[in-house]
Amino acid sequence: MNHYAGRMTRTYAAKRLLEHGPLTFADFFAITGWPKRSAHMALEQLRLAELVVMYRETGTRRNLYRLA
Repeated sequence: MNHYAGRMTRTYAAKRLLEHGPLTFADFFAITGWPKRSAHMALEQLRLAELVVMYRETGTRRNLYRLA
């Protein structure tokens, strides 16, 4: 993760946001205000890099994302 010319990449910003705790995709999308595709891609890039895991909390039907 890096940033360019003083600007954070979305992937870096997503990682920093998840440092505060797990989020559902709906919460992540609402907090960032990014287009859904951009929010999904940022989380997917972190997941593929094994920096974020997606899991389901017991008793819920919603997936959560958290740092690995």
